[in-house]
Amino acid sequence: MGYLREICLRNFQKHKDFRLLFDPGVNTIVGPTDIGKSSVVRAIRWVVFNRPLGDFFITRGEKFCSVSLYFLGEGEVVREKGEGINRYVLSSNGDKLILDSVGTDVPIKVRNFLRMGDVNFSLQHDPPFLFGLSGGELTRRLDDYFGLSEIEGIVNEVIRRERQVSSELSVLDTELEEVEGSISRLVWVREALSFLEGLERDIEEKSILEKEWIEISNILGDIGEFERRLRDVNECLSFYEEMGEFEELLKLKDVYCRISDLVKEIEGYYSLGLEEVFDLVCWIESRVEEVMSNREKFSVLCSIVKEFLQLEEEERSLSIELKRLREELKVCPLCGSRFE
Repeated sequence: MGYLREICLRNFQKHKDFRLLFDPGVNTIVGPTDIGKSSVVRAIRWVVFNRPLGDFFITRGEKFCSVSLYFLGEGEVVREKGEGINRYVLSSNGDKLILDSVGTDVPIKVRNFLRMGDVNFSLQHDPPFLFGLSGGELTRRLDDYFGLSEIEGIVNEVIRRERQVSSELSVLDTELEEVEGSISRLVWVREALSFLEGLERDIEEKSILEKEWIEISNILGDIGEFERRLRDVNECLSFYEEMGEFEELLKLKDVYCRISDLVKEIEGYYSLGLEEVFDLVCWIESRVEEVMSNREKFSVLCSIVKEFLQLEEEERSLSIELKRLREELKVCPLCGSRFE
């Protein structure tokens, strides 16, 4: 709360209309005796404690009095009393609250705003602060000022909670020992997990090896098929070499050209005798049959040669693939021996 900046008294004891400004820190009111210095303190106590009761403090001859306390930066509290009037007026944060029909107590909203008590007042004839009190009264006052009973209650609660926590920690320590004992009996679980991890790696490697083995099997099958077809080609070549007809077949083109020339010359044989023409026709027919036979053999040989060239190309591709796999695997997945 801000400090008390100003007090205004109207018809309060000797003060008809009195206004007093305070400065921050200690303020001293001085003046002749019976001029109304103590009235200022009584006016403040009247607002704070609603004491004294009654209306004897109203200036003689007047029917109404009021005391206003202005706190810098907080607001204002006004206490009014007179004929038909007995109220507090609280102004704070731009709001104005009128509290009528005041009894013997100070309204709670006013008390919460002022936040003042006996410790804030010391009258003219009071003993020095706290020094004139008995031991019991001093304890009570200190308890009121500093909340010693609350502090004691807090300390007792802290001690109680500390004992409770200690008990809970003891129970937790016992449970922790039991858990650690249970964990020590479950060492095999860690070993089992390690074994399972190794087994998973072995299964993964086995899967990879199976895939590689399938590729190798396919390549070996292709190589076997190629070797089989290559043997067939070699057998055919050996057959034609044994027949001595391979070189002759290569001359079929020339033979065919000669036959074409012979056909053209037939026209010139119309002048020959019948027997000579017949012999010539027989010779031509035999040569045509020979050419047709050789032509079929040549056609078969050409297809075999084409197939041989195709197989030779496939053999080169398979050899390259087999070499790549050997370089990747380095070790045979079946027997474990290294590839040379």
